[in-house]
Amino acid sequence: MTMVWQRYILREYSLYFLAALASLSLIMVSNTLIRMGSSTLEKGVSIADMASLMILTLPSGAYITIPVSALIAAMSLSSTLNRNHEMVILYSAGISPGKVISTIMIASFAVTAIAVFNSFVLAPTASKHIQEIYLDMAENVSYRILSPGVFNKLDNTTLYYQQLGPEGFQNVLVGQKHMVVSAKSGTLEQGEESLILLLRNGTIVDTRSSQNYIQFDYHEIPVQTAINTLQMSRGMMSIEQLKQSGRQRDILEIHKRYALSLSAFLFGLLGFMLGARGGRTGKGASILTSLLIVLVFYIVRAIAMYAMDYNFLPPSLVEWVSPAVMSVLTLVTYLRFQRNIL
Repeated sequence: MTMVWQRYILREYSLYFLAALASLSLIMVSNTLIRMGSSTLEKGVSIADMASLMILTLPSGAYITIPVSALIAAMSLSSTLNRNHEMVILYSAGISPGKVISTIMIASFAVTAIAVFNSFVLAPTASKHIQEIYLDMAENVSYRILSPGVFNKLDNTTLYYQQLGPEGFQNVLVGQKHMVVSAKSGTLEQGEESLILLLRNGTIVDTRSSQNYIQFDYHEIPVQTAINTLQMSRGMMSIEQLKQSGRQRDILEIHKRYALSLSAFLFGLLGFMLGARGGRTGKGASILTSLLIVLVFYIVRAIAMYAMDYNFLPPSLVEWVSPAVMSVLTLVTYLRFQRNIL
């Protein structure tokens, strides 16, 4: 059963955490809006689709915003307790630093659970919806920008159609490297990873030999879409998609998600203990110190990446170097905090 002081600490920690998470999420959304805004609107993408994408990209940004929010919340809480002499009151009431830390551990475990849930449930679910929205956007935008009566260039494919009717493109002509395809009609269909130009009732002619042609009822041609520049980043991909690719950077992304989830716990503990050392410093100093810790975290990660590039470190360990360093720092800080000599 939690005591009054424990409920107070957990409540204040939760408020600081939610405030930090909301602020950082707003920054992430703004960055997405700036990155996507002008280019996508020019291509005819609706504001509603952009808004949906920005909301769905929040879980991918939460890989880093959740641990950083835990760090800022813990440091802000600790600084506030010191500034208002509440930490002294707790010690005077016989509450040891170890008991205070155990309460922070409960909060850190809860944040870690949120980070794990985000990594393995929210983010994969959001990535599936993002992919669906991308394909819908590609289909809608492509229909709008493909003009009738002209030769439309789509990457290595040239598309001509006479008019757009209820059944899609009418009297279609498609040119590729050594192939010309003519068809009575065609539509853009959603494939597994890209759009498919589905042609009906036509003929395929090999341009290298005018005698070599094939008649067909249905023929599929993969096409690059008008929103080709909006490919899903690794942060938006599910664990299954990353594993299927097998590329080194994608494997690193998987380990990064595990490592950052663990870092949420470490940041919570470390932030509170370092905040206690700050004495009466304000929230601004807590945020600055939090940013410095995050900077150190990523500097260590950059060194590990450099070591991997020169074969000094296997890829499976790269993302775990920073959490390992943070674990050692947290342990040393805890031993000092337990002796109440911070």
